[in-house]
Amino acid sequence: MYTDFAALGGTLVWFAVLIAVTRVLGYTL
Repeated sequence: MYTDFAALGGTLVWFAVLIAVTRVLGYTL
């Protein structure tokens, strides 16, 4: 259960970082 929660949190953080990077690239370009 704890491992599943950690995996879910990791994926959410990854998606947040990916969206942030794409947004920054979109604004700069």
